[in-house]
Amino acid sequence: MRDMKGYFVPIFTPFNRDGAIDTKAMRENIAYLIGEGIHGITITGSFGEFPILSSDERIQLYEVAVDEARGRCAIVAGTAHADTKETVRLSLAAQAAGVDGVMVIPPYYLLPSERDLTEHFRRVSESVSVPITIYNNPARTGINMSLPLLLELSRMNNVVTVKQSSKFFFDLLELIRQTQGRKGFHVTNGQEMWAFPALVMGAEAAYGVSPIVLGRECIALYDLARQGDVERGRALQLKINRIRAALTRCHATPAACVRELAKLRGLASGYSRAPIVDLSEDDKKALREALAELRVEPVAAPIR
Repeated sequence: MRDMKGYFVPIFTPFNRDGAIDTKAMRENIAYLIGEGIHGITITGSFGEFPILSSDERIQLYEVAVDEARGRCAIVAGTAHADTKETVRLSLAAQAAGVDGVMVIPPYYLLPSERDLTEHFRRVSESVSVPITIYNNPARTGINMSLPLLLELSRMNNVVTVKQSSKFFFDLLELIRQTQGRKGFHVTNGQEMWAFPALVMGAEAAYGVSPIVLGRECIALYDLARQGDVERGRALQLKINRIRAALTRCHATPAACVRELAKLRGLASGYSRAPIVDLSEDDKKALREALAELRVEPVAAPIR
């Protein structure tokens, strides 16, 4: 069983021109990220655009990812759904497909109470045996789970980490402070712009999309944080933040921006699925300029 530690990337879902999932492109991109040394990949998360995927499509992607990875990196299945019963069904299907863990967010749009949330996560935790990542993502769900609630959820069966993506760094630090030293649990940083300081302060995993273009640099950043090499780690964080700054300035859906980054990197980017549209020429230019400034060149086709 994997410990869910390291640098993870939430991979985007590539589509064909007709809107069907491009599984060949997905396999190629997974192979590329593994070649870069990534520790783990999340399938059908926020950047995987799970709200526009059917449950059957999501299960298909779990199976594709597990088959392609072949144990070379951790595969985490995003199993979020507004309906608890469907979240459990997706989590069980992911477990059956052979994933290394599942990631679950609060039921979106419904604005559930903390009692509702506790029951939702309890049912998931009692249904599967794979490691569970509880994901606090206020920007996407409209719910910022409180520290007392996250501490309660962190003690549930099979919960090995909480991924904290609050916009406040202090929220992450408090979660680290109040769980440090607990056996079998660690904190995961979800805001890539402060991945290095988060890891230095005690987070043991980090998520971000920058490995799409800076894979080896992101892995090096993780290693430098574990070694306490602040000077070199700081330099890599600032390099990553140049990509994050360009993404922030894009007037488009985040997944579409990452898809364009992949295209510029020479990866199998595929197409968007409605209602998502391609980037404007101005946004494409901003991303090109960022990669040019960092001297990021297109890659050769990954060897599988």
